Amino acid sequence: MGVSVVLAVVILVWAVLTVGLVVGWSSFERNPRLRTLALGAILALALAHMLMYSVVAEDAYISLRYSAQLADGNGMVFNVGEKVEGYSNFLWVILVALPKVIVPGIDIVAVAAVLGVLCALAAVFVAYVLVRRVSGSASAGLLAGTVIAASGSFAGYGPSGLETPLFVLLVLLVLLMVWTKRPLWAGVLIALATMTRPDGALLAALLGVWLIWRAIRGRDTWRAALLYLAGAFVLAVPWTIWRVVYYGHLLPNAMAAKSGVGFDVLFASGWDYLLGFVGATQALLLLIPVALYELATRRNTEHDEARAVIWLVFGLAGAYIAFFVLAGGDWMPGFRFFASAIPLLAVGIAASWALSRATTSEWERGGLPKAGAVVAVSLALLSIAVSATHPKMRPAFLAWDKTIKQLADTGAWLGRSLPPGAVMSTFANGALTFEAGNDRMVVDQLGLTDEHIARKGKRNPEGLVGHQAYDDDYMVNVRKPDVMVTDGRGFLKAMVCAPAEVFAKDYQLANFQVDDQWAFVYLRREKAPQLLEALTKDPRFVYVPC
Repeated sequence: MGVSVVLAVVILVWAVLTVGLVVGWSSFERNPRLRTLALGAILALALAHMLMYSVVAEDAYISLRYSAQLADGNGMVFNVGEKVEGYSNFLWVILVALPKVIVPGIDIVAVAAVLGVLCALAAVFVAYVLVRRVSGSASAGLLAGTVIAASGSFAGYGPSGLETPLFVLLVLLVLLMVWTKRPLWAGVLIALATMTRPDGALLAALLGVWLIWRAIRGRDTWRAALLYLAGAFVLAVPWTIWRVVYYGHLLPNAMAAKSGVGFDVLFASGWDYLLGFVGATQALLLLIPVALYELATRRNTEHDEARAVIWLVFGLAGAYIAFFVLAGGDWMPGFRFFASAIPLLAVGIAASWALSRATTSEWERGGLPKAGAVVAVSLALLSIAVSATHPKMRPAFLAWDKTIKQLADTGAWLGRSLPPGAVMSTFANGALTFEAGNDRMVVDQLGLTDEHIARKGKRNPEGLVGHQAYDDDYMVNVRKPDVMVTDGRGFLKAMVCAPAEVFAKDYQLANFQVDDQWAFVYLRREKAPQLLEALTKDPRFVYVPC
C-alpha cells in the first residue's frame, strides 16, 4: 500500500472520529457502547498513522542482532565470543528474542515492528484509562488518546523496531498503579521501564522522591514508599548484578560510547533539538501553560489526590525533556526521545482540563463543554498535517528508510561474498551489520559495540550526537579488519577516489557500481586481491578502479 493511500486512510479515519466525537460527545459518559466505538476509532487512527511510516530504524538492528544471537544460543552478545553490552534496552532485546526461540525461522525484524505497534496501541488505551480514572471523565480520556494517536513522533517510532513504545506503555502503567494505590506494582513496572531504557532510572528516582515527600507531608503512608522501593529493587538489583558479572562494567558500553563530550557541545545540540521539537509540536505545547494555570488556580478539595497525580505527570514529562536537552538530544528524525514525553503531556493536559471544569455530578450529565472535542480533533488534524509534511517527520523517515535499505543491501553483499573468518568494520552499525549475518565478526568504528573505543577512545565534538567516539589507530593496527565501510550514507551518486589519509597506508580504496549508484569500501592491502575476487562475484556490485 502506497504512502499516499495510507495518508488518505489516516485522514478518513480522522474524519470518522471527528464526527463521532462531536456528535456523541454528550453521551460518552453514560453510553459504554459509544465510548467503545470512539476508542476503537482512536486505535484505528493510531494504527493507520503508524502504517504511514512503517520504517524500521537503523539503530534497531543493533539490538535485533543481540536478540538473534540470544535466540540462536550464543548469549547476549553482538559478536560471538565478545561480551560487550552494546545495547541499552535489555527487556526489549529479551522480548523480541522470545518468538524466535519458539519459532526459529521467524522474521525477527517483523517481530520487533509488530511488537512495537502492539505496545503503542496498548499505550494509547492505557492513557485513555489513566485519564478517565484520574479525572473521572471518559471524554477526557478519549481526547488524550486522540492527541497521542495523531502525534507524528509517537507514530513514527511505533513500528520502528526500537523500544520506545514499550517504554511509554510501562511508564503509563506505572502512573496507573500509582493512582490505584498499588505501589508494589508501580515499583516492579518502573524497574521494567529502566530495564527497557536507562533513562527510566530518572523517572524511577523522581517517583520515589514524590512518594517519600507525600509520606513526610502525611499525604500518604510510608508503607507506599517502601513497597514501591521493594518492587523496584526486587528486579533492578539482580539484573544489575547479572550485568556487572556478565559484562564486567556497571555503565553499559552503549552509554559509555555516548559520554565524554563537553557539556557545552551537548547543551547546544540539545537546545537545537528542543527548538525543533517545539516548532513541530507547538499546538500541543501551547496548551500546557493553560493546563498548568487551571490546575493551580481551580482548586477543589474533592480532587486533591487527582491534582497531585497530574502534577506528577507534568513533572515527569518536564524532567524527561530537560534531561535530553542536557544530554544533547538525538540525531534520528521525528524527535525520538521526546516521543516518550508526548503521551505524558497529553495525559496531563486532558486530565487537568477535565478536572478543572466539572464536578462528579456534572460528569453524569455529560457536563464537559463540546468545545473540548473540537479542540482535540482540530489539534489532531494539525498534528497529522505536520506529521506528513514537516521535514523532520515523515519525509525524513522515508529518506532514512532508503538509506537503511541500501546499507542492508551492502551488508548482505559483504556477508555472502567475503570468505569465512573475514572481519568487517562499520561506521553505520545497524542494518548493514545485521544483514551481514550473526557469524560475521564486525567491529563498530563508533564504539557502541566495541569496549575499547567506547571507554578509551577519542571524541569528535562535530560528530552526530551519541556517535562521537572513535580510535582510528586502534582500528587499523589492533583490530585490523579485512574490510572497512567508513560511510553511513548508503549508496552515493559518484565514486570516491581520494582515500582518507589515516587508512591510505594499510588499506586500498575500492569502488563498486551498484546500478546507477556507488558504494566504496577499504580493503586490507595484503588481502586486497583475494577480497576483490570474492566481492566481484556478485554481478550487481561491479568493481570500477579509480
